[in-house]
Amino acid sequence: AEIGHTAVWVDDGAGDWYPVILEEAASGWGLEKRARQELKRGGRKSLLAGAVDPITARQIGEAAARNDEVARAVLSTAIQCLAEAICNVIALLCPRRIVIGGGVSLLGEKALFEPLRHMAAGRTFKPFAGLTDIVSAALGEEVVVHGAIALARRKLGPREDGG
Repeated sequence: AEIGHTAVWVDDGAGDWYPVILEEAASGWGLEKRARQELKRGGRKSLLAGAVDPITARQIGEAAARNDEVARAVLSTAIQCLAEAICNVIALLCPRRIVIGGGVSLLGEKALFEPLRHMAAGRTFKPFAGLTDIVSAALGEEVVVHGAIALARRKLGPREDGG
């Protein structure tokens, strides 16, 4: 399943909520977009202020680890959105494992997975609590390339000459 294309609700920072596609809030490019919006809003100093394109999930994670308010706000929103989507999947399918890949997964245990598991545990449909593992993709960012290759093989199939 691809939960990145499901809708979740995001706080705009002023107390209003609006729906977005999960990837807009919690993918690598989504984190960068939100960080740039927060920087334009101003009012807070940030280690990300002088960053060149692109601002990576890893940079946001490192800034958050150094108590950067902008980076922490961006990560907090992403984790809340991921937890919401994951809890919906658990309520619908009760999977044994949910695998998170791509650039965001490179944030690691402390910045992403520990708070995500904690938040999801508090929101999960109680009869299914503790039944789903939330883990990082073993391939990290390479999962995207492997997925594209698998789709191409499925679409194109083996050639008649055996190649």
